[in-house]
Amino acid sequence: MVRRKTYVTGGQKILDNISKAIKDIEGRTLQGLIEAAIDVIRDTELTSPTVPVELGNLRNSRFVTSSRGASLGEGAKFVNKGKGAAGRTRKMAQQHSSIMKVYAQAARQERKPLVTLGYSANYATYVHENVGAKFQRPGSGAKWLQAAVTRNRKRILETIRNHAKVGK
Repeated sequence: MVRRKTYVTGGQKILDNISKAIKDIEGRTLQGLIEAAIDVIRDTELTSPTVPVELGNLRNSRFVTSSRGASLGEGAKFVNKGKGAAGRTRKMAQQHSSIMKVYAQAARQERKPLVTLGYSANYATYVHENVGAKFQRPGSGAKWLQAAVTRNRKRILETIRNHAKVGK
């Protein structure tokens, strides 16, 4: 099997810009970051382009972690069809749990509040970047997470500001 590398395009600039804006909010709290991240993940289900769904594994692999651990994504259920499905399902659940633990541990080592959001499915990046694909779910499309972050930039910053500690 030949593996192709898949790269995310355009996302880094968006993340850099929003990260800079977040860093400028004095007294930001972990709670504000968690709520903003969950809002973004929720929006990937509500506003086009939404997350593509075939069996639901990509959608179920979504997560938000922080120094508190998981805020979204624990106990995710995965399904597979055909021969060897149980093994593949178990492997996806193990990878999901492992990825969430890695990001939560990294957040615990930071001095400032930190959250990570994303999708643990090993094909998530490929699907996210597959601009020419035709997806089964009406309204779904490539770049759904990038679009949700861009679309919600003001709301993200507002949520974080609303939770910021005054006087810090």
